[in-house]
Amino acid sequence: MDGVQAAAADEGDLQALPAVEQAFAAAERQLQIYGPRLQAKYGAAMKLCSFAVVSVGFERILWRRVH
Repeated sequence: MDGVQAAAADEGDLQALPAVEQAFAAAERQLQIYGPRLQAKYGAAMKLCSFAVVSVGFERILWRRVH
């Protein structure tokens, strides 16, 4: 997929790509490690939300909220 195709692609189609799914899985694993540390450090007062972010080249950025 080149940059023009990535820019024109539907978000759902991009998120279904195996490489993007793998990148989201890796990001969510990192959140499992760092999320509790951030909560412990800053506490509930900050009401932190966690997001996994994946770049598809320089053209697209995808994200999803992780609970």
